[in-house]
Amino acid sequence: MNALEKRLIDAADRFGLALMPKWRMVRLPMAEHLGSVFRKYGIDAVIDVGANVGQYGDFLRNEVGFEGWILSFEPHPTTFATLARHVEADERWLAFKMALGAAPGTATLHVAGHSTLNSLREPDFAATEMAALKRRIVQEEEVPVETFDRQVMPLLQQHGLHRPYLKMDTQGFDLEVLRGAGEGLGSLAGLQFEGSIVPLYRDMPSYAEMLEHLSPRGFSISGLFPVAHDAALQLLEFDCIMVSTNHARRILDAQ
Repeated sequence: MNALEKRLIDAADRFGLALMPKWRMVRLPMAEHLGSVFRKYGIDAVIDVGANVGQYGDFLRNEVGFEGWILSFEPHPTTFATLARHVEADERWLAFKMALGAAPGTATLHVAGHSTLNSLREPDFAATEMAALKRRIVQEEEVPVETFDRQVMPLLQQHGLHRPYLKMDTQGFDLEVLRGAGEGLGSLAGLQFEGSIVPLYRDMPSYAEMLEHLSPRGFSISGLFPVAHDAALQLLEFDCIMVSTNHARRILDAQ
């Protein structure tokens, strides 16, 4: 929010009116839906994989109203340094300089023109040129990779957290994160991934492949929210929110 927007909102507030920036209005449906999911499922921790500088954590705090733990994972050193400074004042927000994947080790991070598009996969421009300049590789760095099962599960146990929610925004690496979850996948009350209709990175799974992996493992769709369209308004990506069918069954049985 820039200074002008803040002055307008403050002025409207003095007259009992409510103004909202356009970017916040676009995200409002997902914020309201997540708030409902978090309350109904008792979410006490969010694992933020592909955290960048903490935008999703801010969204949770400021727009969803989530007050629980946030565990953010970001492998790019420069971006992580910004994230680490950002979370210092929040005692329930921890940051870790690593990627999560199917197996521990190291991997090549393709650093893009815009840091939100950094990926462990290479850009694919065959299907669309959407944000092409922002996705072009400007640098490559070797980064550490851990697994959800080895890294996240001990943290959840350490802090006594029992109903986690997994958010993934890894630019094509979400399925690898899930493959590294092991038995930890069953601990999740819900999760969120960025479903790809048109591949923006090489060898990235489609939204259908993600659903084929998750549905038989006990997750059902709760909400779908558009992320990006091309110039012809064809949908390229959407956020898919899923909930644990076991948790859902208990909620329904309690009605």
